[in-house]
Amino acid sequence: MLPKLIQHLKRGQEKVKHEHANWPNKALHIDRKGRGLIACCPFCVFRWLLQPMSLPAASELDRSANKKLKMAYMSIKEGIQAYHSSILGEHHRYRSWEHCYSYFQAASISENANHDYAALPLGFYLASLGMYRGSSFLLQHSYTVHLGVIDLLFESRFSQLWKREFGANDDSDLISVILDAVEAIKKAYRDSASLNNSGQPTDTLITKVLLGTFGCLPACDRYFIDGFKSTGFSYSYLNRKFIERILTFSQDNLRELREQQSVIESIGGVRYPLMKLIDMYFWQAGYDRSDRRG
Repeated sequence: MLPKLIQHLKRGQEKVKHEHANWPNKALHIDRKGRGLIACCPFCVFRWLLQPMSLPAASELDRSANKKLKMAYMSIKEGIQAYHSSILGEHHRYRSWEHCYSYFQAASISENANHDYAALPLGFYLASLGMYRGSSFLLQHSYTVHLGVIDLLFESRFSQLWKREFGANDDSDLISVILDAVEAIKKAYRDSASLNNSGQPTDTLITKVLLGTFGCLPACDRYFIDGFKSTGFSYSYLNRKFIERILTFSQDNLRELREQQSVIESIGGVRYPLMKLIDMYFWQAGYDRSDRRG
């Protein structure tokens, strides 16, 4: 029986760093292919056997490993399609992003934007995505709170953000422009935020504004950040390093992102920018993790 148990433990064996000091937690592992238990060495096997612990059924380990692997290795196609399939009907709240983004893109081309009118789709889009909750300073203001932001978005210093799709090429020269836009938007909202001591505007608000107008960054909300971290990326706050990581991810996965961009455009007629697709992918990964945790 003992040889069979050792054979089971070594099934799918791969090189694992010895960490005897942490045994028994490090004595046994689930291999990356979800095929069962493996051991780092025979020494750990016998030390583990001496402990008053029961060996879990292989089927339970397989199910647990496969669940984790499915969560960690969700493909870009699976994540984007899962998100997009949740947009049910023409009046779904996620359509607010489409209306907002489409309006601003058209306005940037015509160079004849009605800034007062533009504040309406921007405000409604932000409200649809939770930015008018009770703790938000936006709740205490009318739509005109966005006018200062809209004025600066159309300043000539940000013209390249209207003309180029960030992430499609080596767009590292745009990172400084995006960071300037981040600071400008924060400044535009700061006076209104300070009236009720909310401590805002937050990175979540700033990135949602950028996503709904230029389409140059994903929105850094809770689910996006959770999904971003779950795939091995680090995130502390909205800074140059984060934007560089997003740019690299876009370039490394451009073919698959372009494929999903074409699929969505053929369905609804709206061409989602690369940063929106990346937003959808990581948001869905974070949402699925939260749903599994219950």
